[in-house]
Amino acid sequence: MTHPPSEQSDLLLDPATATLIANRGLSLQLGTTTLPEMDAEATALEVQLRLFLGAGLPEEEEEADEQRREVQALLNSVPAGSDVAVASWTRVRAMARALRRHIEQYTKRNSCRSLQLSSNGRDAHLPADGSAGIRDRTTAPVTTGEGAAV
Repeated sequence: MTHPPSEQSDLLLDPATATLIANRGLSLQLGTTTLPEMDAEATALEVQLRLFLGAGLPEEEEEADEQRREVQALLNSVPAGSDVAVASWTRVRAMARALRRHIEQYTKRNSCRSLQLSSNGRDAHLPADGSAGIRDRTTAPVTTGEGAAV
């Protein structure tokens, strides 16, 4: 059975791994990182950005469109010119920052959904009047005036 593309990409989303990749991209130092290393980081960031692009966009459509255009421009850019190392480093850092933003937005949205689901499920066992049945009650020790538990 095949899933729609959005469900398949949701299965591949891993905020922890993507955060490690973003942090690694931000930690690259200009002058100590080779171009092949920079290219490898750029490729890893591109993969994660493509995964999180749809899932990590804000709810507000205008802001989502702006972020989508920003990421597409980053993905389509090719470092060139007389100082390709600086251009590559700048691109990697920009992609890492964009990825972090999308991870944060994705995580925030999903944590809100989880809270909604857990709060909906938490009260599902209560009768309509809100009172708990005898099985649902917890018994706490009652103390007398002398402080002994009864």
